[in-house]
Formats: sequence, structure tokens, C-alpha cells
Amino acid sequence: ILKNNNTVDVLNIFMKELFEKIWFDEKFLESYVSLCYDLWNHKDINCNSDFILQYCKQEFENRNNYKIQLSKTTNDEQIFISKRKIVGTIEFIGQLYIKEYLDNEILQEIIDSLLTSDMSDLDYESFYKLWIIIDDNNRLEEDIIIKYKEIITQNISDIDNNRIKILLKTLVEQMVFQKDDNNINYINTCIIEFKKTKDLCKIVKEFKNLEINLVINELIMNELENKTGLFIEVILLLTNRVDLLRILDSIDLDELEIDIPNVKTTFQDLKDKLKI
Repeated sequence: ILKNNNTVDVLNIFMKELFEKIWFDEKFLESYVSLCYDLWNHKDINCNSDFILQYCKQEFENRNNYKIQLSKTTNDEQIFISKRKIVGTIEFIGQLYIKEYLDNEILQEIIDSLLTSDMSDLDYESFYKLWIIIDDNNRLEEDIIIKYKEIITQNISDIDNNRIKILLKTLVEQMVFQKDDNNINYINTCIIEFKKTKDLCKIVKEFKNLEINLVINELIMNELENKTGLFIEVILLLTNRVDLLRILDSIDLDELEIDIPNVKTTFQDLKDKLKI
């Protein structure tokens, strides 16, 4: 149907129907994420990831309307429907994040909107549900995780619902930064810190615990882009001549030339500094 007619109006109807499924068929959430991925990658359908992510953010913002509906009803069915619309949207956003279709910036916007000064028990529950999901592939930086942990810890006594309070007390103990040997973001965080501190012993010790080939590749890319000579000694302390030659030989200079002007000259200068 969408291949024959994929106007904005039709896509909005599709997303509305999809969210009805997302809210009330939560066991199929991963399938709905895959469906969205197929949709924005289909060559015959005029739909991109921004359209779907924007729709998700819009549904998340609609939670305030659902909270108002909750405050005005005592009907069990209406309470269930409104809660599922709020929590179901959060669960879907979490699934988009762990599949890496949603970045840290959007995720932080979502969490910051939940952890405001006027948090309700439902906001706390939504945060709990979201964090449990994203913990499978949490790419947030250490200082951001610490910030959220402190907010929850400081406010946990204000939660009325004892079940949610117990769940969050358990959660904060698990909210730790997971260092990933293959996390380029973490490697680049260490690189930025070294540029400030110049602490050679610390960065070498840190990098020795990571996947060395990935680290060396990132350091070489940094040198090619910035030509600082800052990481020459780090590279030499982390690897031997044979492995370094292998990594250097694997670099596609023709491809890099698109983004880094005069990269071949810079590359030769780098090899001279490394005494290769």
C-alpha cells in the first residue's frame, strides 16, 4: 500500500496505526522497530528516519495529555489505556536506541523531560522502564549516567508508590558506566582528556585495557586530521613495529583524501615520525 501511496497524510495514518500496536502489543516491539527500519530504507517509499523519529518524539510529548486524562478518570480501563500510551511509547523509544537508530542527544532530551522538578510516579516508572531497556546497549557518557543517578537518588524518598521506589533503589545500584572495548566514543573521550592533561601514564594504562587495534587506528586518524604529533609516543608505547606496519598498510588513503586534504603527504610525515 505504501509503495503506491506514501504521501505525508498516508504515512501519518500508518504511524497512528503502528502506535496502536506498539502500545498494546508490546511483545512485538522489536518487530515494529524492524518494520520502521525497513520503511525508511525502502527505495520505493518516500519516508526517512527523521519522519519516524519526529513522530515518536511527538507521541512522547503527548504524554502530558494522557496524564491529564489519568487525573480526570477513575475508570480502570481508561487508566490502563492512558498508562500504556505513555509507557509503550517509552519502551519503543528504548528499542530504537539499543538498535542505534536513535542517538544519545535525543535520548538525553527524553530523559531530561522525564526527570523534571515536578516528576510524578508515572515519570519515575517511565524512566525505570526506559533504563532497563537501554542498559543492553547504553552509550551514554559516564558523567551523564552519574547525573541521572544523582537525580534519582536525591528524589527517591518523594515517590509515593512503594513498588516503584523499590525498583528504583535496585536500579541506581546498577547505573554504572560500562566501558566497552569497542566503543569509539569512549576512546575519543580518553583522547580529549589526554589533550587537556598530557598524562601519558594514565592514557597508556587506560588504552592497554581496550582493543589495541581500534585504539591505534583512532590515534592515527587523529594525527592525520590534526597533525599535532601529540600521540606519537602513545602509539609507540602501545604497539610493536610489526603490528603498527600492518595497521598503517590497512589504511585506505584514497578514501581518506575526500575528507582530509593532503592526507598522503601527512601520512608520510606520520610514518617518518614513527620511524617506519
